[in-house]
This record gives sequence, C-alpha cells and structure tokens, in this order.
Amino acid sequence: MLFYNIYWVVLQQTAFHEGKPSSFQTMLVNNLGLIREFTQYNYVYFSTLTVFLAYIAYSAPVLFKTLGKRRTPFLFASMFLRLFTQFGYLYFSTFTILLAYVGCAKPLFFQTLLRRRNVILLVTAGHLWTTIAVFTMYPRTIPDLFIEHSSDLDLSAFMLPQLIIVLALYMAMVVLYVLALLQMRKNVLHTSRSYSITKANRNMLKSVVIYCTPPNIFAALALPIYVYNTIVETTGVMRPSSSPPLSNDDLESILRLYGTFATLSQGTSNVIFRVSTEVMLLLAAADVCECLHGNGGVP
Repeated sequence: MLFYNIYWVVLQQTAFHEGKPSSFQTMLVNNLGLIREFTQYNYVYFSTLTVFLAYIAYSAPVLFKTLGKRRTPFLFASMFLRLFTQFGYLYFSTFTILLAYVGCAKPLFFQTLLRRRNVILLVTAGHLWTTIAVFTMYPRTIPDLFIEHSSDLDLSAFMLPQLIIVLALYMAMVVLYVLALLQMRKNVLHTSRSYSITKANRNMLKSVVIYCTPPNIFAALALPIYVYNTIVETTGVMRPSSSPPLSNDDLESILRLYGTFATLSQGTSNVIFRVSTEVMLLLAAADVCECLHGNGGVP
C-alpha cells in the first residue's frame, strides 16, 4: 500500500505544468508490470495481516489459555504487527501527504525530493523508526516477555522522545493535510489551467480526502495511550522504589483513571482503524484497477 500511495500521488501531482511527465513518472509507467504485481502482492499482504490480527483478537482468550507459557510468540506477533501497521501508517501517511502538497505547491522541489536516493532514505528511515517505535510503545510488556529485569528499570529515556516524535509527526501530518487540501482546491478552481491538469488536481484532492482522512482521524484515538505510557514512565509511579502508597487523591490514582480511558481509547482505535483502513482499500480497489489496468497506468 505504501508503494501504491506514493505511485498514486506521483502520477496525479501537478509537477508536469508543461505537460511533460517527470523522469520518475516515466520510470513508473515503463515499469508498470512490476508496479501492478507489487501492488497486488501488497493487497494480499495487508488482507492476510488483517485476517491474522482479527483471528488473534477473536480467539485470544481460549488460545492463550490452551497454550499457557507457549503463548508468548502469539502475544508478540499480535502486538508487533498491530503496532507496526499503526505506526507505519502514521509515518508513511505523513510522507504521502507531504508528496501531495509539495507536488502541488513546489513542483521543482518535488523533482528533488523524488530522486531515487532520497526516496530510499525516507522509506528506510520510516521502517527503522517504525520498528523502534513498536519496541518503545510497551516498554514494560516486551521486556517482561523476553528479558529478565528489575521492576525498577527506568525506561523514561525511551518514552519521552517517542512521545515527542509521535506528536510531532501527527501535527506535521495535520498541517500538511490542511495545506495540501487548500492548495489542491486552489488549483482545481484555477480556471486558466487545461482540463487534464484540472482533472489531475481533482483526482488528487479526492484521493487525499477519501483515502487519508478516516484512518488518520481514528488513529488520533490512540494518542492518549502514548501520553499515558510516557507519564507513567517519567513519574515512576509503576516502579516500587519511587511509587507512593495508593490513595484516592494522589497522582497514581489519577493516572490509573486516565490509563483506563487511554486503554479504552486505544482499543477503540485499534478496531476502527483496521476497519476503516480496510474499507479505504476496498474503495481504492476500483481506482487501482483503473490506474494499473484500465488506461495504461495514468489515472
């Protein structure tokens, strides 16, 4: 899906004001067979991942009771794949919306940004950050599964940068999203442009609104759990050496109450995010077929 998102943005951006496709566009069209197969495999991969996560969530109580201590690989797989999808979507959605905005507003910089070396660096950085983010999301859970450690282990040094990066990415995505919509709306309403350019802008606007908006809204429901985990680690309320006795009006009570809300919010986000993303894939299926099969690779 990442490759399709970038592919869709590149082919529909307005970096070809002169009516000539960029070298990156030419590469995409010339390698349409590879792109077609790669996109189809991504659909199979994402659908398989969704079914697997749904099975784990549905059968978890019975499955974990049956497996006993052998449930650790299933716990890790369920946690890792779910968080990798969620964090990866946050990063690469920001990257995709950045491409949409730059392609409309700064076409010359768009050519520089889409040089092969730059794309490889951005995609590699995204996968590395996503993997690290997964392991820092539940700093108390993953060590408990695999590593013997003291209950006083302080992991706040990992959690605070993680929270800052997550919030910065989400805010950047929101800002770029608004800027991209405004710029594309301006381009669509610009009557002096040719019909093909106006249609490309309209398609881009539709793509961003339909395919990016719902999952990003539902992904925001998971933000409270990031804040909660960071506060818990930085305040040390879960470490025996620094945690005060529980009372009705101390910080720990407040955190437990907020933690309940954050956990429910994250659970809601997990379900709705996967459902909304799958729905967006189904809505995109017709455009994928038209884009890759119907008219020679040009939306």
